[in-house]
Amino acid sequence: MKKSIVILVVIGLLLVVGVVIKQNSDDISDLYRPAFSIPDLNNVPHKMSEWDGKVVLINFWASWCPPCIKEIPDLVKLKKIFEKQEFEIIGIAVDSTENINKFLINNPVNYTVLVGEQVSFSLMKKLSNTTGSLPFSVLIDRSGNIKFKHLGVISIDQIKHEVSGLL
Repeated sequence: MKKSIVILVVIGLLLVVGVVIKQNSDDISDLYRPAFSIPDLNNVPHKMSEWDGKVVLINFWASWCPPCIKEIPDLVKLKKIFEKQEFEIIGIAVDSTENINKFLINNPVNYTVLVGEQVSFSLMKKLSNTTGSLPFSVLIDRSGNIKFKHLGVISIDQIKHEVSGLL
């Protein structure tokens, strides 16, 4: 009985690892950023086209997601590193405005935060995050082409390298 449980746990872990690997390795060579309109914390809608001509990192996150919270300080550092260049970070929260505002009181950020709520899931699916897992990051070049995507916590060194290559 114990052996069967161990085998089932190992199979389950292998399936999860397989999904993460597939999510991070899908062919993105022909993927263009989808259009969207999502409100900010003041309920002002923003379209993706506002950032045309810039390198953009879209980061899907939530205030209740420990891995998301872990990577936020690195995103703040990243924004500071490239603040004088044509680079933007857009945090799309899979959360309510109330929860985000409470979170940001003690965890301020220096980049745009949009309130995606349930719309976020359909947008993530368009970007081939079919599981809706968080955090999820997508790097878009100046022409709107998706050049990099990552499911899970991203290291600042990894994303810094990717951004530098597009600026």
